[in-house]
Amino acid sequence: MSKSRFKCIYYILFFITIQFSIVTNSVALMLRPKTELYFLPEAQKTIGKRLTDLIDSAQESIFIAVYWLTDPSLIKKLIEVRKKGIDVQIVVDESTFNFMQMDSISLFINKLINNDIKLLIFPSKVVKEIQGIMHNKFIIVDLKIVWTGSGNFTKSVLSPKSAKNNENILIFHSPRMALDFMDHFKSIKDEIEDLYIDLIATTPYYQLPSWLSKITHSLKEDYVFSEKVKEYLKDPHNNHLQKTYLKNYLNNSFPKRISRFKRSREDDIQDSQIKQDIKRKRLARKSSLESFL
Repeated sequence: MSKSRFKCIYYILFFITIQFSIVTNSVALMLRPKTELYFLPEAQKTIGKRLTDLIDSAQESIFIAVYWLTDPSLIKKLIEVRKKGIDVQIVVDESTFNFMQMDSISLFINKLINNDIKLLIFPSKVVKEIQGIMHNKFIIVDLKIVWTGSGNFTKSVLSPKSAKNNENILIFHSPRMALDFMDHFKSIKDEIEDLYIDLIATTPYYQLPSWLSKITHSLKEDYVFSEKVKEYLKDPHNNHLQKTYLKNYLNNSFPKRISRFKRSREDDIQDSQIKQDIKRKRLARKSSLESFL
């Protein structure tokens, strides 16, 4: 083979290799998910609007798992998109109630549930066996986009006027990553539902948190939760008392019993006070009689 022919073949192969490398890199760039990165407080004036725009862009679903959800403007926006027919599901840790009064907790839960938003609360404070908390902070939009990072959904993170924390926010435009986050979201929901059933079945009704009845009442239409309850009631390892606790609580038969319990305690207290007064008067009469004699 002549040198000129060898050089020609070499250059052809070299050209093909370069073209293949260019095509491969181009495909890799096309497949790489688009990513947005924000740092706070530098982006405090725009981050709240970016989240609002993301929620507004939803066409089918929004799934949220977050440690704290207290920003009223975000809650209002989620209710708005739910009214448009978007499936909205939220999981928060019980610690989100740390700085709320009882009436504020009820208002928070009722506002979401009454607007047909599916809400679950991770019972990190109620269940003593739990050593950790639900510390996730992510949103999945239409199973295509993921918002995640260090920031909770509070005014100190999202409000342009109140934001002061040092945080990082990442937005991934990646259906594959969204599916991974969705699997994690489902596992959290599954764990919470199991915890609810065990908690209700092993705890006297008057020791359960007030928010639990509202949440479990909203779960009655959930097929997966209903099947779990049926399995628990069929399981021979669970005793009769546990099954009775569970059935009565989910059938809303406890509110009247609670009121009767409260009345009986009040009656006991009143009876005790009356007995103490009678005893005090008897001792007073006895001492006065002794002094007279």
